[in-house]
Amino acid sequence: MHNNYYFLRQLTVALRSELVGTRIHSCFSQEKDELIISFGQTNQPATFMLKAILTANFSALYFPNNFNRARSNSVNLFPEIIGEEVRELVQHQNERSFYLALSNQKALLFKLFGNRSNIIYFEQDQAKALFHKKFPKDLALELAQMHRQLQPNKADFFSKSTGSRENLSYFR
Repeated sequence: MHNNYYFLRQLTVALRSELVGTRIHSCFSQEKDELIISFGQTNQPATFMLKAILTANFSALYFPNNFNRARSNSVNLFPEIIGEEVRELVQHQNERSFYLALSNQKALLFKLFGNRSNIIYFEQDQAKALFHKKFPKDLALELAQMHRQLQPNKADFFSKSTGSRENLSYFR
């Protein structure tokens, strides 16, 4: 329920004020389905943490005040984004995804599609690396094509519903 367009639209507005202008200090994982990214100013300690939990049953973003990295069982991921500045945070229209537009034409896409959630690294608008490699089709995604134009109307609702108009009469 929390990974819907309307919630993410509000979240990305709040994240924009926290992240734009910061640099990525670290990006690593300590567990199979989690990614931790720390942000801060150049030559300063990290001031903001983002923890993405992307399991097959549940996906969420968490923002701990601090996070102590383990000395073992920790692996660096997406090394290409370390030191890059967050230039913008872009919420895709009518979609459960957003991306961090980074310096040097790099981007990090957060695709929060339920049990198909993933994080994808882009360079010059080309997908280059996946967090979850079990979704190879994510390499074909295009950042600019992720927006969805929706013009919902009553006729569309009834044509796509599983019940007939008569079964839905109690909603009126």
